[in-house]
Amino acid sequence: MNDKDQDELARRLRGFGLLGITAMLIIFFGNSLFIPLSGLLVLVWAWISKTPWRDLGFARPRSWLRLIIAAILFGAALKFGMKAIVMPLLGAPPVNQAFHFLANNPSAIPWMLYAIIAGAGFGEEMIFRSWAFERIGKLIGTAPWAKVVTVLFTSAWFGYEHLAFKDCPASSRP
Repeated sequence: MNDKDQDELARRLRGFGLLGITAMLIIFFGNSLFIPLSGLLVLVWAWISKTPWRDLGFARPRSWLRLIIAAILFGAALKFGMKAIVMPLLGAPPVNQAFHFLANNPSAIPWMLYAIIAGAGFGEEMIFRSWAFERIGKLIGTAPWAKVVTVLFTSAWFGYEHLAFKDCPASSRP
């Protein structure tokens, strides 16, 4: 395939014609099959469509050490705030029953670590924070109101995808 054909393919993948929408549907439905698969499909889409990493929200931090320390501190503060303040105010139980099967079940921990790291840490973030932001931004623009709509839409979509965990019995988890 020559450069002109590659550029045309990239343009069509980034667009909202038949090829672009087909690619979006494949990525979207890959999520329901296997979450890390969609994350990998996003990377393949970005490579073939020549979408810059920056457009997907990737940027090199000024300091990796500061970023890691800030992430750990922010994550711990958020977890504490949710468990100590928000969840009791909303009447949420102290233990998430969907994942209570992990208590005294060390054989389930390797699979859960994989699911959390590959699924949530990679797959979900590639879909909900990276790819969806880029696609919606291309569709409705990057004005401040469009960014608000993008955040609200992707947050609602993310929440909807996790709604099943609310009443999920332990026996149906891996």
